[in-house]
Amino acid sequence: METPESVVASSTHSAEDVQHSEKETNKRKIPRDVEMDIEYLYEVVPQLSRVFRITDKIGEGTFSSVYLGEAQTSNGTREKFALKHLIPTSHPVRIAAELQCLTVAGGKENVMGVTYCFRKDHHVVIVMPYVEHQAFVDIVETLSFEEARQYMYHLLKALKHIHEFGIIHRDIKPTNFLYNRREKKYALVDFGLAQGTPDTRIELLKVVKSQKAQKDSHGKQALVPLPPNTRSCTPHSSTKAAVKRPSPQSRTKHSKELMGLCKTPRSVFGERNLNSITLQTDKTQGHVIKPTKTDDIITRKLVSTRRRPLLARAPTPTSQKTKPVAFNPSLTCNCYMTDRVCNICLSRKQQVAPRAGTPGFRAPEVLTKCPDQGTAIDMWSAGVILLSLLSGRYPFFKANDDLIALTQIMTIRGSRETIQAAKKF
Repeated sequence: METPESVVASSTHSAEDVQHSEKETNKRKIPRDVEMDIEYLYEVVPQLSRVFRITDKIGEGTFSSVYLGEAQTSNGTREKFALKHLIPTSHPVRIAAELQCLTVAGGKENVMGVTYCFRKDHHVVIVMPYVEHQAFVDIVETLSFEEARQYMYHLLKALKHIHEFGIIHRDIKPTNFLYNRREKKYALVDFGLAQGTPDTRIELLKVVKSQKAQKDSHGKQALVPLPPNTRSCTPHSSTKAAVKRPSPQSRTKHSKELMGLCKTPRSVFGERNLNSITLQTDKTQGHVIKPTKTDDIITRKLVSTRRRPLLARAPTPTSQKTKPVAFNPSLTCNCYMTDRVCNICLSRKQQVAPRAGTPGFRAPEVLTKCPDQGTAIDMWSAGVILLSLLSGRYPFFKANDDLIALTQIMTIRGSRETIQAAKKF
């Protein structure tokens, strides 16, 4: 049983520790904006003040901020922790999925684990062990070959571990793979963008994937193709009878020629055979109706609005009697190998695919919106890190948009090799 004297002595000792820690904090001269952020964190999650003394802000991203905190353990020593404060707008399922990734797959094989979790209303703080590390940009030029080899070995070891659980990290980069050069410690962090493979062992990643699929299905609906006997485009004579013409002022040359066009499902990224249109002619002879190029935006909008009714129109007697002409596989749209985009390409539905990741580390299938993305995108990002280690250049790729990023990849990889790889998707 503790005596009053021991309680006073313990309180005095704790007060001295706090004063000593405050002196150390004052020596570091924390910026005023960081102090305000720390005060705000104490305010929104007040239970933190009873356990931790937050000393600094050590990281900030799009979806979270990371703070350095100290807590007194049962044996009287003070231990450092990393406190990750998630933005309040984060979806609860996404937060729970990140926590499950840390608890199930974390804590081993160079993957960060989780120690505590605090929540107050819509504010969530994940507490993890603190790994003192060096910034990659400060050491990339001085790493030896053996250090680079060990770095990649431990990174691939961590990726192999999470991929066995069916976790796609999606944001592999040096700032998410902590490296302590002196103690040779490594830690893969930040599963905020993680997704699951079809056979993932993380149950909440299955929920995230199913919710995303439901969101896509309730979004913009895909255009339903017409039956085979009505998919072909009717001649201008039958079109004039079926379509209600607008005012004479809006009749343009381009719109008249495009009234006979209709679109069918086709490959999004195929360079050849971009527009699989079956063209209709009369009973004796047919000719291909090629899409015309529209140079002004007004005409593009006019054409797109006037073409929409054709997709849902019931079959006409004329279209039922005629037979479609076989499509020439070598036919391409007018914008192929040019610096323009034709109306068919402009009017196609936007491709829906995961786009999360950091510019410069995203794989080609992410840049081209490939719907099937797996653990290979993490391996691509690891390869980009290897390029930085071997060249001493960081970041290795730096592009303002996806097209420039693809161009830079083709410059390194080669055009022919890139085309051959693209044919596999």
